[in-house]
Amino acid sequence: MEASLTSKEVQEWIKKNYKKDIPSLILKGSPFNKIPVQELADQLQSRKKSEKKLPTWFSTNNIIYPKSLSIEQTSSEQTAKYKASLIGGNSLLDLTMGFGVDTFYFSKSVNQLIAIERQLHLAEKVSHNFKIFGVNNVSIENTSSEEYLANTKQTFDWIYLDPARRDENKNKVFKLSDCEPNVIELKNDLFKRSNNVMVKTSPMLDITQGIIELEDVTEVHVVCLNNEVKELLWILSKKYQSKAPIFKIVELKEGNNFISEYKPSNDSIDLTFSEPLEYIYQPHVGFLKAGLSDFTATENSLNKIEVNTHLYTSKSFIKNYKGRIFKVKHIALFNKKEVKKQYSHKQYTVVSKNFPLQSEELKKTFKIKEGKDDCLLFFRGQKNKKYVVEAKRVY
Repeated sequence: MEASLTSKEVQEWIKKNYKKDIPSLILKGSPFNKIPVQELADQLQSRKKSEKKLPTWFSTNNIIYPKSLSIEQTSSEQTAKYKASLIGGNSLLDLTMGFGVDTFYFSKSVNQLIAIERQLHLAEKVSHNFKIFGVNNVSIENTSSEEYLANTKQTFDWIYLDPARRDENKNKVFKLSDCEPNVIELKNDLFKRSNNVMVKTSPMLDITQGIIELEDVTEVHVVCLNNEVKELLWILSKKYQSKAPIFKIVELKEGNNFISEYKPSNDSIDLTFSEPLEYIYQPHVGFLKAGLSDFTATENSLNKIEVNTHLYTSKSFIKNYKGRIFKVKHIALFNKKEVKKQYSHKQYTVVSKNFPLQSEELKKTFKIKEGKDDCLLFFRGQKNKKYVVEAKRVY
């Protein structure tokens, strides 16, 4: 099958048709005798999803793709590169290879890498692709992570796991104990083979609960791209004694990338509150996920607008704030008639925080068109006051 898929004729057909309506192509049947139409459909769908997420794979000839679900579940190249930057040493054991994007970038950071993949069709496809890429320091084992750990005597500088977050019925799961492999049950076996373990989890996982369940967590990386949390990385160390891990908030967007490091203390945060002032600040999602938005507000001498409203304010402009910054143009208490009169059929970016209606509902209700830098902020302030603020995004 692989030889057929990589023939010049088939590859040209895939490149020519991947943007077309795939169901219509399936109805026509396979134009190639030895290749089922569903196999071609998988190649078309996965190539299309790889165009932005996996540009290295997309731009390389003769790549063989898995089903599109594997592309959805795999790391993007940006996040894979970041993970690879965190590890070092001679050897790494990747217990959950999948389509091999993380494995590919890890292979650039260590001399020897063993990758485990229990699905034979994925193992074969990745093996083929790695030959195309010239990756020659990865040994792929077709077995389960549990079975490999039970039988190996080898030790590694690092072990990496990205547990599958779907159950037997393909439904998404988020709890560590529901993922496969179960990293909680495997932890003792992991530490027999390495002092350093990296675990990737869903961004939906509660960080406090993750720290409690995993234990031995030295670092938590909240990895974001374009102000969206993409994944959580947990660095576990066998020799770690402290109960307080370091938090790293990571934004990978080119031109706006940053890594902010914090070690939260148990000391109470001395927040101050006020009505909206000259500038309003919306925290980057990474700080919200880590529960650090109030902490960074005190660092920057910002006032919080309301205890459950994650917006902050100041009279002066705070240049280095990590998040969106708005220059206030007009402040008013929320009134439906006035909002319709002032803003209907105009273009604004709508932000809703601790407000009865979400952004999309507000746009639909008041017929507000999508904008860019001109913004309307709807939020709840002190004494249950509801505000609408017209503002200009300045950062």
